[in-house]
Amino acid sequence: MSPRPPFLLAAVLLSLPLVAQTKVYVPSNSPGAGTMNLAPLGGKAISGSSQNMRTQVRIPRSRLPSGGSQIQQLALSSSSVGSYKYSTLVIQLAHFKGTKLTTNFANNVAGPVTVFSAKAFVFSKADTWSWIKLDKVFDHDGKSDLVVDIVIQGALYSGQTGSSIAGSRRSDGSSGLERIYALNYSSATPAKTGYGPYPGGPKMALDVVAAKTIETYGTACKDSQSKLPSIQMNKSPAPGLPMSFSGGSSGAIQGSFLLFGVDKTRFGTIPLPLKLDTLGAPGCWLEVSILLVLPGDKPSGTFSTQVWTLPKDPTLVGIDLYGQWLLLDPKANRLGMVFSQGLRARIVSGP
Repeated sequence: MSPRPPFLLAAVLLSLPLVAQTKVYVPSNSPGAGTMNLAPLGGKAISGSSQNMRTQVRIPRSRLPSGGSQIQQLALSSSSVGSYKYSTLVIQLAHFKGTKLTTNFANNVAGPVTVFSAKAFVFSKADTWSWIKLDKVFDHDGKSDLVVDIVIQGALYSGQTGSSIAGSRRSDGSSGLERIYALNYSSATPAKTGYGPYPGGPKMALDVVAAKTIETYGTACKDSQSKLPSIQMNKSPAPGLPMSFSGGSSGAIQGSFLLFGVDKTRFGTIPLPLKLDTLGAPGCWLEVSILLVLPGDKPSGTFSTQVWTLPKDPTLVGIDLYGQWLLLDPKANRLGMVFSQGLRARIVSGP
């Protein structure tokens, strides 16, 4: 049975700020510029062709971090004063499948993820970014174009009148965007095919966190066999899933312990990394603020420890966790300890 974090530790995780986010504007940070288009926000009628609408927009991968990222929020810009109210608003994100956008919605997406779903949703604000905090973070691989799939049903616009008023701001064909859309379908069965593809699309903004989700840092020190101990994590931590660290050493190790923390810059009032030469461990450094010390399953060779199953809380996504192995090696130095590098692991969204 895997260990669970004590209440205090869970509270510490939840109190940590998320890593800095980056705004990605497609194609630019000018929400009040551009022509109007009914897709994807819809029109103004109580009934008719613009009340139910499905839109897919293909965003080039060059717009997003090449090393991968997590998309946490999405914004659109309405073109007029007033507000939309939808009986249903559903947003899916997916990696683009194939080489060309087609009129078949399902054929364009690989592993679509429903990132937002709401009933009686109100969307307002004119010519400015209206942000939607997603229910689920989307992990973008950095290698594929992104597809944004938006389904609105029962759209009702309350504001100015006139056919040129309602809608969202649109980019032109030089933006690299493509779109398809369908309208006037039954609310019980959203459309499977649409019209297009057409160049351009609705102006959007994305709130992303660039990833590397796992990386080592700092300096390891040599064991009694003049080798450097290692530290690994094979899978990024995620809410609701167990988390474990592994490592290895060729020295005559008598015990392995994982130093686990939530910071790599300070341990209390002590700045990190902390040089341990004066304690009798020349060349060794403490790289982690120690919140927990957990024993490895073996003293030497290859070893690992399961920290716990993370709380199933999506607000943990984006928090960085840190680990470092402390190994008992009496022949290595006067302190009788050696240390691996530090390892940073970012919590990602679960399955």
